[in-house]
Amino acid sequence: MFGKIDVPNAADRKKLEDILSRQDASEQDLQDFLEVHPEFIPQVFLQNHGMHLQCIISKFPLDTSLVTDFVYLAKSSASWNIVLIELERHQKPLLVNADKTPTPSSELSGALAQVREWMAFIEDNKSEVLRRLSPIRVPLADRPVNFKYMLIIGKDREFSSKRSLQRALGQLNSETIKVTTYDGILRNYDNTRGPVWRPNILRVERSKYTIKRLHSSPWNLFAYVGPGDLLLTQEHENILERDGYNILAWRRGELLTGHEGKATATQTLHAMASMRSSS
Repeated sequence: MFGKIDVPNAADRKKLEDILSRQDASEQDLQDFLEVHPEFIPQVFLQNHGMHLQCIISKFPLDTSLVTDFVYLAKSSASWNIVLIELERHQKPLLVNADKTPTPSSELSGALAQVREWMAFIEDNKSEVLRRLSPIRVPLADRPVNFKYMLIIGKDREFSSKRSLQRALGQLNSETIKVTTYDGILRNYDNTRGPVWRPNILRVERSKYTIKRLHSSPWNLFAYVGPGDLLLTQEHENILERDGYNILAWRRGELLTGHEGKATATQTLHAMASMRSSS
């Protein structure tokens, strides 16, 4: 279960193409697919340390009325990037006046307005948003934070041979906002060469985090996040214990800092001492 997966995978790619070929497919259909196959989510605005904890948060609430589709964190030794993702339906048109002066459609403009609403809320409530993320924004929690945004909307396949249309879409990107399409997701996936880790999916539940989908070994998650901030189902506990995680010690409040984040520091010291004495 916890091994890396080979990408691109033709069968998984076809599943997404099948969803995108359906006019009745909803944003929730896309959300559900990406939670099962998070390797399709473009990892933009990464820093030196990659995706933090190899985890993506599903439906992270900024407020009761503002809910993101996905959020992930990326850090370096100097700063954090917090990346918020908005999914829109693939059927939405992107540009109007395509044969003359292409401009964003009302649907694309509305989606960008949604992202800017997030930006305005975070500007006014940054400390509260960071408080909600604080259980997983460790270590180096004192480093500066930059909020980044990605909008995934529509298709651009019909624009591929028209530079003016490509340019019009490209002009929507900035150092803070990345706009891409579901065709762009497929191209990004096709250009990825595995094997890769499939990120785990977290969600917020009763002011704590829980693992919604356990796809791969949660490197360092239990080294930094204790049982006071992370809920585990019995099924996930059993899976992790079979994979070598000392969940019983973790539940007692001991962080698993040794042996690939699976054992306590004391266990690791004892194992090292045993190896020295037998050599």
